[in-house]
Amino acid sequence: MANFMGSMDTNLLARWLVNDVPEQTKKVDRLIESGATLHVSDAALIELVFVLQKHYQCSRKNVANIFSNLFDTKNLNFNRGLIRRALKVFVGNPQLSFEDCYLAESAMTNDALPLWTFDKTFAKKSEFAQELL
Repeated sequence: MANFMGSMDTNLLARWLVNDVPEQTKKVDRLIESGATLHVSDAALIELVFVLQKHYQCSRKNVANIFSNLFDTKNLNFNRGLIRRALKVFVGNPQLSFEDCYLAESAMTNDALPLWTFDKTFAKKSEFAQELL
């Protein structure tokens, strides 16, 4: 198990990735550059996608590009495989929210298929979701 120096919330991640408040970005830079292992929860990453789209008006492709900085930062501990797969589905399916993409990929990863839903569009667009009739 990793020896964590703490966790990062969505606000820190957004400031660091977007650099819209330079003095806060510098603080996050120092924390990350310290080499400490920092945990990032899936909830923070899901919220980050929402913030990037709604607050910063990022396209799906821009969101994926911004996330590449997270994937390249080795001392950040998060579920890279699951998040990467969910982002790929998210970019390719404009009808689906990131939350839905994450849920479907999580169900697949945990061998808990199908992912039952009442959302007809989700069930049609996701290979892992099935409408509960």
